[in-house]
Amino acid sequence: MSSTQPRRMSKDYAYYELKNKILNGVIPPDHDLVEGKLAEELDISKTPLREALQKLEVEELVIRQPNGRLKTASITVQEAEELFLVRSYLEGIIASKATQHATEEDIEILSSYCHRIRQAIKYKDVEEVLYYGEKFHNQLYVMSRNRTAVKILNQLNAHVTRYRRLITMSNDEIIDENTELNGGIEGHTVILEHIINGEQLKAENAMRIHIKSSMSTAIESIKKYEQNLIAELKS
Repeated sequence: MSSTQPRRMSKDYAYYELKNKILNGVIPPDHDLVEGKLAEELDISKTPLREALQKLEVEELVIRQPNGRLKTASITVQEAEELFLVRSYLEGIIASKATQHATEEDIEILSSYCHRIRQAIKYKDVEEVLYYGEKFHNQLYVMSRNRTAVKILNQLNAHVTRYRRLITMSNDEIIDENTELNGGIEGHTVILEHIINGEQLKAENAMRIHIKSSMSTAIESIKKYEQNLIAELKS
């Protein structure tokens, strides 16, 4: 192990590296995690690696099997339904409170994000769509001043990220008129219009519809992902 990179000895480094790879699909669902191989890839010893894996296990991104071996958590339709349903209510509360506290500066920021999402869709830049969509929601979190809802959402969103990434991995045409990513700009725009008009209840309902639409797309992506896995096993 290189002595010039002491930070690689830390469990925090191992934790964030592994978590990012799991969330972004670099390490796929149901993937066996071999300590020796991971330690070599990350250039760390097994002790901080094990501590990182324990933390990911608590977050249920890593699962310990009956034989004691570890693997990345599965993705399921049931979990997707639960995650997006709970998220829809919390994000609805956020949208309502954000509308209540919105300033002209907040509206300018949200408008700029909608514009950037629209431009990203035009050029079929998936990463930009996801990036500015997240920025839009994060701005609402700040505006809402609801720390409890934001705290719970931050915990949920780590798992939601896996499903959002699956959408981009499972669709041949990522940005099409029928996809969640393209529909996202319409949803964001409607929410923004209600915020501008000070319509709390309408903003809340629009947000719930927006999140539930994402849930439907995620479920379709799970089914497509499972079909692809079955096809690969048969080939």
